[in-house]
Amino acid sequence: MNVVGERRYRLCADLGTELTLVNAIEGWLHRTNHTRSSKMKERKYTYAQLGMLFGIFIGGGLGVVLFATTMNAVYLAITGAGAAIGLVLGAAVDKHRGAS
Repeated sequence: MNVVGERRYRLCADLGTELTLVNAIEGWLHRTNHTRSSKMKERKYTYAQLGMLFGIFIGGGLGVVLFATTMNAVYLAITGAGAAIGLVLGAAVDKHRGAS
């Protein structure tokens, strides 16, 4: 039995049955993940959205590295610049693909 299973916190469910906290959380996570995964399969992201996401990743990584080496908080603004550049490039690709 794992550490979480050893501590058994009891919850009273809506129907009056007792559930452990672990089972309740696992059930909630399963329902949440199932709902999200079915919605995400239907969703197609635009290049502007993907460009902004990748810009945040790249700009954030670079900004954190520069901040850690120089301890100057101005470098954290590179994350915003990366998001802006990614958004502009992604929007340009969306516009180009829509025109052709």
